[in-house]
Amino acid sequence: MIRKGNGFDIGVPGDQRLKDAISQRTPNAFGATITHVHGSTIITPHRKGPRTPSCPFGSLYVADATRKLRGGVVSSVAENITVEDFDIGTDPLEDGLRFWLKISFTGLVDSGVLLMGGTLTAAEIDFGDSLPANDPCTKDAPAGTYYIDLGDCLNNRFRKSACGNITSFTQCKGLPGWARGV
Repeated sequence: MIRKGNGFDIGVPGDQRLKDAISQRTPNAFGATITHVHGSTIITPHRKGPRTPSCPFGSLYVADATRKLRGGVVSSVAENITVEDFDIGTDPLEDGLRFWLKISFTGLVDSGVLLMGGTLTAAEIDFGDSLPANDPCTKDAPAGTYYIDLGDCLNNRFRKSACGNITSFTQCKGLPGWARGV
């Protein structure tokens, strides 16, 4: 829309004035494609490269006739651990089979008090019939193990629980905290 006095001139599809106005008022529109269709305007942002179908800790792929669960990165405030892709094999996936990320973390203890934070020490993908219970950090046993559900199998298909790397992993009073990003 072009501002005209106290009103707006809607413009018509293909009107260069409308395209210019949208380009000037749309954040990051530089390089975007602006298309007018049936009285609507579609802004398609410019992509710097091809999108990959990758989903860290949430997608299966086949390599050398073997299914693999894509790995990713687990990070805390000071550590980053790269988890390799997990080889599932070629056998059919059993219904109810569950995959998880096993994270070892050592909490901070000062003067007999468990503080927030700690050190990320290991991370790996594992599987079984059910998700194990967390073994949290405590003031008496600061080394803990936490499990993040990655998904399960049904009808020979993997059903992811979420997608993305694990970022900002920490613990507070023994309870784990993290975010998932791409």
